[in-house]
Order: sequence, then structure tokens, then C-alpha cells
Amino acid sequence: MTDGDGKVGLRNAEGKIEIEVLHGAPGAGKSIALRDEALGIPGLYLFCLPTIPLIKEQAKEFRALSNGVLIIEARSGEGGGRGKVQRQLDDARAEIVAAGITHAIVFMTHESMMACDLSGFVDWHIRIDEVPNAVQTGKITVGTLESRKFFRNSFSLDPIGDWAHAKLNNPQGNWKDRAGDPLLNRLGDFFKLAARPQGAYVNVHSWTDVKEFQWVSLWSPTLLENAASLKIAAAAYLDSLGYRAAKEWWGDEIAEKTTPIGDPRSGWPEIRVHYFTEGHEGTSKFWGKSEGRKMIKAVCDYLVEQVPNIGFWSGNDEVRDLMEWRVGGVLTRARVAGSNEYRTLKSCAFIYSSKPLPGDEALSGPLFHLSEDDILAAREDEDIHQFVMRGIIRNETYGGDYDCYVYSKRQAEALAAKLDRIARSVEVVAVVEAGILKETIAKSQGEQKPKKAKPLVLGAKGKKMIQEKSKQRRLQRKKATGQTYDR
Repeated sequence: MTDGDGKVGLRNAEGKIEIEVLHGAPGAGKSIALRDEALGIPGLYLFCLPTIPLIKEQAKEFRALSNGVLIIEARSGEGGGRGKVQRQLDDARAEIVAAGITHAIVFMTHESMMACDLSGFVDWHIRIDEVPNAVQTGKITVGTLESRKFFRNSFSLDPIGDWAHAKLNNPQGNWKDRAGDPLLNRLGDFFKLAARPQGAYVNVHSWTDVKEFQWVSLWSPTLLENAASLKIAAAAYLDSLGYRAAKEWWGDEIAEKTTPIGDPRSGWPEIRVHYFTEGHEGTSKFWGKSEGRKMIKAVCDYLVEQVPNIGFWSGNDEVRDLMEWRVGGVLTRARVAGSNEYRTLKSCAFIYSSKPLPGDEALSGPLFHLSEDDILAAREDEDIHQFVMRGIIRNETYGGDYDCYVYSKRQAEALAAKLDRIARSVEVVAVVEAGILKETIAKSQGEQKPKKAKPLVLGAKGKKMIQEKSKQRRLQRKKATGQTYDR
């Protein structure tokens, strides 16, 4: 629909997709601002949240304040709808249109937002709470002729520069059956992402003679262009990998507006960031080995003996398996973005790693111009920051003590720099008593930095091809929904 300002969906009169980003410190009220708008201003809203537990939490609060506004949870599990999420969304939209309802709110997860076809939600207001995991990468080894034949039969390749756009043939089929095959289950992520509307990109043009390939999948807000408006409530969105990658490819099509949320803090806590080692960095692979388990034992022993009343804690799977039923406090999910469950707790521990992986080489060089430090800051450092900010310091009036425990000195210093903006003081404290402060680890041959694969060389022609293909997909979606305009 075109408004009086020449706006078509999210595209303004200049043809750019408008995105409003609500920013402010965690706990500043960004989610509340979205909720108040959706409940107070009639319209059709699609809310996209990180997890099902958060949908349950938020939907309950919305219903308590809704005064009769229709609220639907399009998700799996008890309380969700019947069938696949795509079917739930299509059915909900059809029922709302048939009933002439003009004020409704539908919840879905980030995962569903990126996996489902939302082109039918024309003139809906889309609200994304927290940063979606919009960029995923990997590397796959193809060892046999049969494997290459399997890829050739399963995926079509559309060359773009030195890479190709890979689409799963018959995406409406059950990719889980194929990805769940014991011989193919390691390909599950690639199958799932290639089946999405945006597909995935691989650094090969043909499956013939392929022995190894890299892949990358990127979800972009440009896929939501038919919406009436788009707001993203996330303090770190403009620093996220997804945003930076989308800007690299579709920067000429995106126009951002930033809106600060929240009053200045009235409480300024005194925070201590404790760390256990400065001799090495942890990884899930390392913690899964005997030497790594020895380090986690030392961390665990210290927390049990010296911090028995810790508020909440988590870590990678390997860490949780070793520390569960030993460390006190509340064991949580590693990623708890958006949750308010722990905002009365005065301490936490997060023994965590999300280091760049071999497949992340696809994010560097001419493809997205991201360094390993960029990836580390956007993933590991931001995950740690989000976790720590779920405690009592989330309350803008709190001015007391707060203690948090991380694994390495590098993590502690990165976290301290982020927390300095909301604290009276931040002290970085080495935990000498745990006994691993100066421990180093030797890299095995298998842990050496892998040889870089050929990067995607786009150039002006390659970028133009991607933009042209995006335009073609937009035209196809608009034709399917009966729209006749274009920009």
C-alpha cells in the first residue's frame, strides 16, 4: 500500500527500506516501549522474540494488559497453535482478515521469522525484540563420489561472483528427513538454512570434483519490505554481524533511524568482574578434552567453596555438564536475551566461549570485510554482556554491589569496558586462588589456524547481480500477493 508520502511498504519515496532501531542500556525499557505501542495503537502486529520461553513470558504480560486485543502465539509446544509455524501464521492471518479484525498481535520466534515466508503480511507492523542470529557459516567436507552426487541432486547453484546461491530443491519437502539421516545429520544446519526463503551461499559453482566447500547464510530485513513498519529493539543491533553483513550487501537499500529509549540511571552500581586465567582462552573443544576439564574443575571448585550463594550461572554445554549439581544458584540457558527472571540476583558466572570457527572465514575479506576481532566482539563479548546484564544491575535504580565471573582476562576486560557506562566503578579481579591464572595450553596440529578458502569476490558486477536477484524475488512475491507497484 502507498501512503501520502510516497511510501510503499517499508520503502520510502527514495526507494530505501526504513528501519527504526530502539537503543538504550539493557533494562532501559525497549521491550516495554514496543508493548505499549502495540497495545495502545490499533493495528496488526507481528512480534519476533528470541525464544519460546520469552514468548510465553511476554504473551502473558500482553494479555494481562490487552483489554481484549487478540493475541496469538505461533509456535510449537503447549499454548501454541496446531501444525507447523508457517501454517499457524497463514491460518492466523486468514482468520484475522476474514473476521475484519483491525487490532491483533501475533508472536513468533526469531528462528521462525527467518525460516518462514512472511511476504503475505502486507501492511503489518513487524517488531523484532533483541538481535536475531542472522548470519551463520560452516564448512563441509565432501569425501566421495556418492556425496557429490547427493549434493548435485539436492541443491541447485546460481553463480554470483566467485560464489553461488544454493537453493534446496523441493524446499517444501521434509528436509528434516534428509538431514536426520545418520549419514547426513552433520549437514542439518546447511539443509535448514538452504531451505529458507533466502537460501545459502557456497564458494563453489559446481558439485563436480568438490572436496570441501564453505557456506554462509544471511537473513536481511530487506525480506520484510512488504510490512507497514519495522522496529528492532536491541541495544547492540547496529554492531551485530547480521546488520553489518546486510549493510555490506544491501547498504544502498537500507535507511536506519535510531530512537533512544529509557531515562538516565538513578543508581550506579559498583561492579567487580572476576576472571580465572590470563594464560589462555577457553573453547568448547578444549573444555571437552581432559586438559580442559581440569581447568573447569578448578573453576567449579572455586565457585563451590568461595561463592556458594552465587545468583545465576551458565556456560557452554561442556561446562554445564561438568558443573551442574555442584555449583549453587540458578542454572540458566546460555543465551537469556530479553529475560527478566534474574533481575533480583546480585551475582553471576558465565564460563563461555563463542570463538570464530573455520567456517567464519566466509565473513572475512571481500565478502563482508569482517575481522576475527569483529566476530569475537559481536558474538562472544556481546553474549557475555547480555548475560551479565540479566542480574540486578538491569534495574536502573540499583546502586549496590554486583559480582560476575568469566573465564579469561580478555573477556573480563571487554566486559568491563561495556559495563563502565552504567557503573560507579568497575574493578577487574584475577582469581588467583583457583590455581589456573597462568596456565597455558599448547595448540595441537588440528587446532592450527586453517588455510583460508577462496573469498567471495563481488565487485560492482557481483553486488549488482545480488541486488537484481533481490529485485526479481520482490517482484515474484508482489505478483503472488496481487500487488502491482514496484520501486
